[in-house]
Amino acid sequence: MNAQERLTEYLNGELMALLGRVQSQLPAAGESEEIPLADVLDIYSSAVTGHLFSVLLTGMSPGFKVDVTPESVSKAINIIGQKLSSIAQAVDATGDYRFQILRRDK
Repeated sequence: MNAQERLTEYLNGELMALLGRVQSQLPAAGESEEIPLADVLDIYSSAVTGHLFSVLLTGMSPGFKVDVTPESVSKAINIIGQKLSSIAQAVDATGDYRFQILRRDK
């Protein structure tokens, strides 16, 4: 196993552990504070997507300088779109999935 495969395996394990910790915090069915599944999925996907977006804007080097220039934001969004396209095509090889975000000044 090479370094990239080890890192991928490690990250997938950490994300699965995070999902398990999130699930353990959900109220049991029938409890007064039950959260609808659609809301849980929205909260979880928003948090994970927000984290990914912030990592793409800061990079992986120490210092955590956030680059919010239009170019950096556009690059981050397009990276996410490319990854989503690849995943969608891996799940459904019969489709041609393409995500594209265009930026226009207001």
